[in-house]
Amino acid sequence: MVVSEGKVWAKQRKAFSPGFQFAFLKDLVPTFAGKTQLLINRFAEAADTGKVLHFHTEAVLLTVDVICQVGLSVNFGYLTSKEPPKIFYLFNELLTNTAELARAPHTAWMRFLPWNYLRSRNIQNRFDSILIRVIQHRLTETQQADPLATGPRDILGLAIKTAKDAKAEEGGGALDLEDVLAQVKTFLFAGHDTTASTAAFTVYEISRNPDVEAKVLEEVDRVCGGKPPSPDDLNRGLKYLGCVVKESLRLWPPGGTARIAPPGATLQGYDIGGRPIYLPHLPIHRDPDYWGPDAGEFKPERWLDETYVAKLHPCCYMPFSKGARDCIGQTFALMEVKTLLAMLYMNYTFKYACVEPEAQAYRITSYPKNHVPVTVHRRSRQK
Repeated sequence: MVVSEGKVWAKQRKAFSPGFQFAFLKDLVPTFAGKTQLLINRFAEAADTGKVLHFHTEAVLLTVDVICQVGLSVNFGYLTSKEPPKIFYLFNELLTNTAELARAPHTAWMRFLPWNYLRSRNIQNRFDSILIRVIQHRLTETQQADPLATGPRDILGLAIKTAKDAKAEEGGGALDLEDVLAQVKTFLFAGHDTTASTAAFTVYEISRNPDVEAKVLEEVDRVCGGKPPSPDDLNRGLKYLGCVVKESLRLWPPGGTARIAPPGATLQGYDIGGRPIYLPHLPIHRDPDYWGPDAGEFKPERWLDETYVAKLHPCCYMPFSKGARDCIGQTFALMEVKTLLAMLYMNYTFKYACVEPEAQAYRITSYPKNHVPVTVHRRSRQK
């Protein structure tokens, strides 16, 4: 869906959109909560021993576990295994290889050297083989039926249904397994990487702002009452926590926006028609001309000022991009992050454990350079 265009993209977007709307996602909240409880259990040892954890690393394990569960209805056990499963390392190597190519396109020819090519293909084939087994098993289960009616309501089900509908319009024929595989891999990446970074940067900012932390703890206790948040809590109840996440996304947006300029377009006299244009979100999100003199400060309260928000430029805040091709999974990401933060702060607080302030580093999207090292502290009411 990321690289599709025209009618193909429109059909794919229409097919997948129902799976990323609140009405569908609310049924996933128990999964978000169950996986977060496993992370809470992992943090218990660090809380007892004073061990420093890299929050971003832990958040990646959680978000990958979640997207595999809700995307494929498969539990790979990322949070319960002593060592992450094989698919985790393969996925990470693929992302690293892709990022290195993006950072240094002038070295692209090196990937065709026999030893580099064979290694890359081996990693890709091993990763694909794991996913193909899952896809083929689902196809066998739903061979003659609607995959969403007879199988789990997940991203894989949507991908299979989309591919089947496309084949039916073409007059039938074998299902294109590569199309299904490509869609699944896209959502596996997009569904975990930026979500983990957002959670980590939010914990970093809360740890540096005691007043914000106090308000988060008060709201979480009052709204959730010691229980995992409900869909209604996430949608309307945890208002201040939502502002905290928004402000974190403003200061630490996980990516940028890339578009192809239409033919004949110009920018300050330069012909940019047909050329890729990249809009980095971070300088826009921190521009004092849009946000005022406190643009560089972490102030969740700015989002509670309706007059202030109404006056903002419509494109000065776009962590999920803008327009028809904005991020289809933004509601999913926000619900997952808020569930994670609400449940963690019911149980723990975190102190940043590095002298060097955090900064953005980049792979394909951004992530915390230091991975947010923290010490974990049990809430005083639990002692």
